[in-house]
Amino acid sequence: MSTLGTTTKLYLRVAYLRRRVLLREALLRSALAVVAGILLVVGLGLLDYAVFLALRERLGDVSAALAIGAAHILAAVLLAILAFRDHVSPESAALAEAEAAALDAVAAEAEGLMQGLAKVERAVERLGGNLSTGFAAVSALTGLLGRSREKS
Repeated sequence: MSTLGTTTKLYLRVAYLRRRVLLREALLRSALAVVAGILLVVGLGLLDYAVFLALRERLGDVSAALAIGAAHILAAVLLAILAFRDHVSPESAALAEAEAAALDAVAAEAEGLMQGLAKVERAVERLGGNLSTGFAAVSALTGLLGRSREKS
């Protein structure tokens, strides 16, 4: 059976590894989002200009700009949905389960330790009560012996 310290070290190690994986995933997603954003801005700039030139002759300047703006809003909504969806990798899920199991083990060992301390506390209380009774008995016997010597 492992000790509380060993179990705590295991929990801390698993929790640390999980946080590293989560941070690595977040950094990777952030870097990809930045690169995608830069490419999107450049591509949309060129596409906007080409579409504006094509629509300008048919719709006029204002209507062409409105059509391009609406397309941008739609693209932004779709990209936001993709960026903020909850993605859990198998590695992250496994580490979350391992962290929960390690924390449960730490809690169980701490509870066992607390129960052991409660038993020791009860034993000390009983010993204190027994000593108190013993001292009271010795005191009473001493008093009785003192009285019997005075009578003799």
